[in-house]
Amino acid sequence: MEKKYSMIITPSDEISSQIKQINKLVKRKGKKREYVPHITLHSSILSSRTDFIDKARDWLREQNPFIFTLRKVSSFSRPGTVYLTSDDDSEIEEISNLYYGLESLLKDETVINENGDVFVPHLTLGSYHTSKKLIKAESRFTYLFEDSIQFPILKVDVTEKVGVFRWKTIDSLMIGKNQFDNQQITPEIYRFGDNRRASVV
Repeated sequence: MEKKYSMIITPSDEISSQIKQINKLVKRKGKKREYVPHITLHSSILSSRTDFIDKARDWLREQNPFIFTLRKVSSFSRPGTVYLTSDDDSEIEEISNLYYGLESLLKDETVINENGDVFVPHLTLGSYHTSKKLIKAESRFTYLFEDSIQFPILKVDVTEKVGVFRWKTIDSLMIGKNQFDNQQITPEIYRFGDNRRASVV
């Protein structure tokens, strides 16, 4: 039976906690779902087997961990989404290489429905139904994220769809063969919308 999988990158607990605290200062009151920071690589992988996970694991072990500096707040007008990303072209290229590398590696063993969109690496902060709310939230987030956050990309989590907009982590694939040197930087249920973009929980 064919199932749906995704591949995402999640920050460390310390970084996630920092982003969550800032997010609480902006998000709507009364919102009950927990916010889980993450960057989506692929959110629509269809397969009847999980062999592709081992293939992805072997490939990721040959790649190098890297830093993705979260310093730029931007937005998609459709859907109305505010997100955090890097403004460093080399960092964008490195995470894009993960995206396109996995896509090329798995295309013969799975169906990856990405609609031909250009990959924009981003960590969603919030979704908004009107342009006025979107602009206001983007301005507020820009102010609150004045200091950049260095986010080491160490692993890719594989999640499986278990319900409407609900996913569970089934595996974590490490990037590289050696322990990442954390001194290079300074001091499990997910939700995805039908638009494939990383979204709040």
